[in-house]
Amino acid sequence: MRSILSLGTLLGCLLLLQGCDAPPKPSGNFHHAVQTADLVQVKRHLYWSTDPNQRGPGGQPPLNIAVGDGKVAIAKELLKHGADPMAEGPNGDTALMTALARGRVQAAELLLQRGAEDDPKALLYQLIKRGALDRDTLDLLLDQGVALGSVGADGRTPLALAVQTGSVNIAKLLLERGAPLAPTEKPDKDAPQPQVPTAEDIGDPVMAQLLRRYGVIE
Repeated sequence: MRSILSLGTLLGCLLLLQGCDAPPKPSGNFHHAVQTADLVQVKRHLYWSTDPNQRGPGGQPPLNIAVGDGKVAIAKELLKHGADPMAEGPNGDTALMTALARGRVQAAELLLQRGAEDDPKALLYQLIKRGALDRDTLDLLLDQGVALGSVGADGRTPLALAVQTGSVNIAKLLLERGAPLAPTEKPDKDAPQPQVPTAEDIGDPVMAQLLRRYGVIE
């Protein structure tokens, strides 16, 4: 009997010790904590079983909010507790696309380390179309194996797309990294016919001057 009582006492003490280690319950809204980078409240929510993929009033996943604002510590905590790096926001953007479109390279690197499976080439084309590509973002995508001499779904190389959209600054970034106007990579079997702009197609004199400076057009 004494042994049974001793065992019960020991178990009771262990439960009490576990309870002492538990943080207080959260005192505020989960999404507000994510938006304001309140790491203490975020940790409390996740400890007390708040769903890390619970969408806010605008339908945005918490992880997308965190990485879009460059809140890497919050993003780490969300991923640690099961946040889905491939969840899409209302506009169809994943967390990685959200981070890259806002130039949050450190957050993007974290997502790539934690299982983001976005196609780097598709990301590059989307960023060019939006005019949201900067130097660090481009270098990150090149590190992921994007070939600047390949073509996208519309038959254009990244540089040709930048020319077509009139993005002079992006075209300069691509040219600085040796991007060709015409494809240099062997096309896939089902690849579309390459769309290569000529000097006559380029109506913007600033763009044309830039391409001539780099020897891309005559």
